[in-house]
Amino acid sequence: MDQIFNCNECGNNFHNMSNLRRHIRQFHQNKLQDLAPLHRKQSSNFLFTCAVCGKNFNKKNHLQFHMKTHNFTSNTVSKTNNKNNEDGKKKCPMFCGYTTSSSKSILDHLSTNHNIPINSQELVFSTMQEFEAWKSKIETDTNSKFIKFTESKNSVTFTCHRSGHYVAKGKGLRELKVKGSNKINAYCPANIKLCKEDGCYKVTHTDSHVGHRIELGHITLTSEERKNIAQKIANKIPFDIILDEIADSIVDSEKRIHILTRKDLHNIERSFNLSSVAIRHPNDALSVESWVIEMQRDQNCVLFYKAQGQLCNEQPFLKNDDFVLLIMTIAQCEFLCKYGTDLICMDGTHGLNAYDFEMQTVLVLDDLREGFPCAFMISNRSDTEIMKLFISKIKERCGVIATKVFMSDLADASYNAWIAEMGTPERRLFCTWHTDRSWRKNLTKIKTKEKQVEIYRTLRTLLEERDADAFEIMITSFCEISDDEVKDFILYFKNNYLDSRKCWAYCYRLYSGVNTNMHLERMHGVIKYIFLKGKRVKRLDKAIAAIMQFVRSKLINRLIVIHKGKISSKIKDIRLRHKTMKSLDPKLIIANEDGWNVLSSTSKRNLCYSRNASKL
Repeated sequence: MDQIFNCNECGNNFHNMSNLRRHIRQFHQNKLQDLAPLHRKQSSNFLFTCAVCGKNFNKKNHLQFHMKTHNFTSNTVSKTNNKNNEDGKKKCPMFCGYTTSSSKSILDHLSTNHNIPINSQELVFSTMQEFEAWKSKIETDTNSKFIKFTESKNSVTFTCHRSGHYVAKGKGLRELKVKGSNKINAYCPANIKLCKEDGCYKVTHTDSHVGHRIELGHITLTSEERKNIAQKIANKIPFDIILDEIADSIVDSEKRIHILTRKDLHNIERSFNLSSVAIRHPNDALSVESWVIEMQRDQNCVLFYKAQGQLCNEQPFLKNDDFVLLIMTIAQCEFLCKYGTDLICMDGTHGLNAYDFEMQTVLVLDDLREGFPCAFMISNRSDTEIMKLFISKIKERCGVIATKVFMSDLADASYNAWIAEMGTPERRLFCTWHTDRSWRKNLTKIKTKEKQVEIYRTLRTLLEERDADAFEIMITSFCEISDDEVKDFILYFKNNYLDSRKCWAYCYRLYSGVNTNMHLERMHGVIKYIFLKGKRVKRLDKAIAAIMQFVRSKLINRLIVIHKGKISSKIKDIRLRHKTMKSLDPKLIIANEDGWNVLSSTSKRNLCYSRNASKL
């Protein structure tokens, strides 16, 4: 049943309150609030307050419409925290409890009740540029800042940036800064009123700051200062030098720029998008896609790309959430064709992004026996199927690479993929580092520490033995150990390493030119600790940029070698050993029928080392 609203003065009935109030305004003009009071919301429930008259509103668009009655544009609307700003009124900056909605009343109150003179001056400028230059000078000289508060067609009001009430924008997860908020939770009378009349700009400047001290910690850098610093950062001037130059500029008075910190420099670097040329978009996925599109258009170094959240008709085995990026430049292809027939190293590394994508690398050794990366794959998968895709795309670019030696980790994914696409290499080798890590990890199958040390020492002896006959005798003896404490480890060793001993034993890889994947490990270390500066990288676009910078650096070093020459590290080591040998006491070298016995000059046990002269 509809509610009926009665007029208590004349007895007429109405179906809604608005009709009743219209009737009372027409026939009972002075009794509106008595006969039909309007029940408004409590002021604490209002979110928006008019900064001019103090009227409250619950919706932003209502306040925007209301502001037109004051001839103000909608960009003056601000949200109000009613706990700090009761009913939208201005508080006395002396915190005596006085509040009012009128700025003039605050000024009169400060003069009358607190004996604080409010000083104002009037100025005229012919152009807006003159006004902005004057405003910038005033802010610099007085260590203050004026921000735009209201704006209409022909006038703008700037207020002290410390005037107003602190409104928390976050969820309270972080503590307030040590220096506190810029807002003083009261009204500071300092302001600048700009009015355009008759083609000139008239300014009324109130320079009396009340309720706060002039503190450099609450001032921000000017836009001109930020631009100058950004220019230095763009010119690759180190942060330490920038800070030293600013420290040297302190003469008489201190300014905001004199308390510049490294954090400020990082903020400027980020705001001007100077932190990394790799970041093309705040969204990492879009940034990577933008880089891929550019590379496909200009340099043709992307062999294949499949983003997450997309299906690939070309490779239907790829799932919707798979990510694959294959990279190979023209120069890398030439290196692979030239040196790939001797040795191919493949290995992966993590830690170059926050998504746990693994980077697989194909590496060759050049004529100086230095590693050179020839292709990269970044993917969330490292199984045989994805490895086949990687090798097949390399095959499309470079053709079949018939290598003599293929070195990889202990998994068969990369080796099987290489066989499927490129054919079977003459020899397969395990990376010594991976082999050793696997042994140490599984030593936990042995319970006592003493036995673990003993078995590990035996394993290293097996690994480093150069004589094949001696090795076979030693490994047979090792597998026949019947100690109950180590039987689980012996079983693990037989199942995983006995049949594949030619892949990891030194005696079966003599003269192969490589012992470990140290070239790949060194490359990964250079990328992580030099090009990425040892920082934990979360964005994939930064990791890709570091990889491309590393490849460029290797090419430049190669160019230097061609034109200026270089002594490889192996030659340096041989020369150093030869020099050390020449400095040995001749008495330590004893000739015998098979060669020489060389006594150690450092070992306390006075060990002897024998070498067969026919194999030297």
